[in-house]
Amino acid sequence: MISIDGAINDLRKHKRGSLEHALLVASGLETQLQMSAYKSKIGNMHSAFKNFLTKRTPAVLNELEIAFSLHEFLWMNNPDRYNSNTSLTDVVDAELAGQKSGNCIGLTSLYAVLLERSHIRSEIVLAKDHVLTRLRRNRRIVNVENTSGNGFASSAYAGDKSFSLIYLAAIAFNAKAKQFEAKTYDKKALDYHSAALNIWPEFKIALLDRVSLLVQNKQFASAEKDYSALIRLETSETIHYVNRGITRTELGNFLGALNDFKTAVLFCPESYKYNELQAYAEFKCGNYQKAIVAANRALRLNEYCKDAYLTRGNAKIKLGDSKAGRKDHGIYESIPAH
Repeated sequence: MISIDGAINDLRKHKRGSLEHALLVASGLETQLQMSAYKSKIGNMHSAFKNFLTKRTPAVLNELEIAFSLHEFLWMNNPDRYNSNTSLTDVVDAELAGQKSGNCIGLTSLYAVLLERSHIRSEIVLAKDHVLTRLRRNRRIVNVENTSGNGFASSAYAGDKSFSLIYLAAIAFNAKAKQFEAKTYDKKALDYHSAALNIWPEFKIALLDRVSLLVQNKQFASAEKDYSALIRLETSETIHYVNRGITRTELGNFLGALNDFKTAVLFCPESYKYNELQAYAEFKCGNYQKAIVAANRALRLNEYCKDAYLTRGNAKIKLGDSKAGRKDHGIYESIPAH
């Protein structure tokens, strides 16, 4: 079996061929036989490109000309390339069959490994959910849009930050994880999300994807850690505090949950739901009067906030006002569940 961790370690050490190897591992390859077969296929594609280069007149001399020729070669051989494939293996197979081959992740992966086989270094630009190549030569910066035959020296995303190719591997691992999720292969999906985050711990998309799967599988302790990582990345993003508070509630950490819900209310006081969550956490911490205050805020914002009546009723009963508590419970029962 091929080691994911080994592939990532080689990538970090910038070993020759490590990007190609990591992208093939990110495609789901598990045996050396599979790996050798796809490296041979990529080698054949690169040999065909070199033959294409030797026939060019005038001769191609510099790196940008080679990179332009590679982009031209790929689109000339397969002018209708775009589809939804993200994995390098799927793209390679489709390219060799002359079929639609990949999306921005898959096509950029193929372009990157063929550039590396041509001894040309590149970077990637990650703009929201889109990936493209960036080349540097002397003081010139060239963006390459791999989803278009006219994409060399594209003006799109010129002002966006570029990243090392190691991050392309993280993106590929996370994309494969989503494919495993779609097939409900949750263990493999978590492994591949984790591989992406091993490469790039601040990869927000991967954190969001993994934590969603962790919560779905009731792995709340791990989910709490991911929400904490998201909070470190985005300290003013209210929903991360809310989600961590809910996770901490599941873990029985009501004081931690209360702190999170208080922060959420501070950021978004007009949310009846956040006030209601604070009320519940106050109650679970034994702060019955504060629970009533928070529940009252929630009900002023939304008089049909069903759970606020339940929490307020419970708090009133704890404080000795059983009649008022039962009245709140009656209102709770009368409101239809959403």
